This record gives sequence, structure tokens and C-alpha cells, in this order.
Amino acid sequence: MPYAVKRIQKIKDGERKLVHYTSAANAIKIINSGEIWMRNSMCMADFSEVQHGHDNLIDFFTDDGRKQRFFDALNNCHDGVAQEAIKLFDDHWNSISTNTFITCVSEHDPISEDAHGRLSMWRAFGKGEVGVAFVLNTEAFLSESDVLKAYSSPVSYLTRGEFGDAMQSVIAGIEREQEFLKCTPRDQILSFTFNMLLFATTCSKHPGFLEEQEWRIIHLPDQHPSTVLKKSIETVGGIPQIVYKIPLQDIPDQGFVGAEIPKLVNKVIIGPSEFDVAVYSALELALGANGVENPGSVIGFSSIPLRG
Repeated sequence: MPYAVKRIQKIKDGERKLVHYTSAANAIKIINSGEIWMRNSMCMADFSEVQHGHDNLIDFFTDDGRKQRFFDALNNCHDGVAQEAIKLFDDHWNSISTNTFITCVSEHDPISEDAHGRLSMWRAFGKGEVGVAFVLNTEAFLSESDVLKAYSSPVSYLTRGEFGDAMQSVIAGIEREQEFLKCTPRDQILSFTFNMLLFATTCSKHPGFLEEQEWRIIHLPDQHPSTVLKKSIETVGGIPQIVYKIPLQDIPDQGFVGAEIPKLVNKVIIGPSEFDVAVYSALELALGANGVENPGSVIGFSSIPLRG
């Protein structure tokens, strides 16, 4: 989708990093365990994590003219591939809506946010706890390796009208590249179309969440089973649930690098708190024990005057 291409390019160009806001307790757990959890979308704070994008997709295809243009563009490349892609997506929808696992990060502006983090995120993660932000290097997120079977993508915050415009841009691109796409194997076109529909649903949120500037790491175990991610039952907020754990380890022979703590963590920001010195000491010890050289130098404090 066009919006995703622009935001990915900002990451590639170094204009943005990524950041993971969490509690101090969970930050220590991530460092010491060397893993980060992916939770089922149905258990996350926004109950419409996947449904919002699906509603936008249904709205787009309800318009017969837009639907026909989509079908014509794809079927001119390979006869019947549009209908096949839509059927494939519909057949998988129940599984996608109930069995999608997500880890959330956010875009981070190294200029305006490096010193203090983002106020709205501290408010979200500082309720009764000390918040911590891991500012992350992005090599692992931009990796083209498929070894994890987990995929990172920016989240869109489009109105239905904007979503429709984005889909029309995709169709226009297919129309422009007809000759090239006719020479592309049918199964590749089918896969491209299915994945486009998949990410349009799993990486869309209500425009009211725009300030989050979220990216998602997504795993769909039914569609893309993984031998690397670890499945387990954990209790989060009193709710027992299945989680998938991403090991923060490089797999260089599969082209996946930049995931280990010393390479992944660019900076750590401790959120507003009266316990920031205690949290600093704990983070310094944990980071040092897990391979970060001179760990105190990567830890900073947000001085935003926020009460818990």
C-alpha cells in the first residue's frame, strides 16, 4: 500500500527509528529472557485491532465499480486470479480474525523525541508503573529473511475514504505494470494479492489512534507456521492466553541479523517516575549482563513533569 512504502522509506533513510514502550518490570524481563512476546489481537487494548481494516475492505468492495476495476486489472494479468485471491482471503478470514499474533512498536523521531520520549505513551504505560522505552535499531525489522515467519509493517490510520483512495492507487499501479505482471508467474500474483489484503486488514487502525504511529510485527501461525517462534501459555493481566515468543537472536545463515540485545537496543529512556534511579540501576545491571558495553551510557531519563 502507498502509505506503507513512504513510512518504510523513512526508516530506511534513518529519519525514524522504532521504539517499544513497556513497563520497567517487563523491560527487565525482555532483557534477561532474550525474547519478546506476541499476543493474540483479540486480547489487546483496541478490541478492533483486525476488524477495522476488514470493515474498510468490505466497504471498498461493496462499490461495484471499484470492485470491477480491481478484478479487471488483475484478471488482465492472469485470467481469474482476482476471484481466486478474494476467495483465498475469505476462506482464511476466520483464522486471521481469531489467530493473529502481534507485537507493537512505534515510530520514534530521533530529533524531537530522543530526550524525553512521547508524552501520550508515558501516560499509557505509566499508570501505577514506571514506563521504559527501548529505542531500537532497525536492521532486524527491515530484514528480507523469512526465517521467523513474522512480518513487520507500519499501521495505517485511514478513514474509509482514504482507504478507498489507497486501494485505487494500488489498482492504478497494477494497470500501469500490466505487461510486466503478465510475465510474472500466476502463483506470485496470487500471493501478492492475498498478502496485500492480509496487511490491509491486520495493519489498519481507527484514525483516532494516529498519534501512536504504530508498527506491528505480525505472525499468523495457521498461514505461516514457524519453527523459530516459541509457543506457550502465559498469564497477562490475569488472563491465561497463548503467546508466541520472538527469540532476540541472530540467525546469520538465514540472513536474519540485528536482533540481539547489544545490536538491537539503541537507547533506553526511563519514563517520569520518583523511582527512576532504582530503575536505572536495574537496567544498567541487566543490559551489562546481556552483552551491552558501557550500559549506563545508553540509558536516559525523561524529565517530562508527569504524575502517575
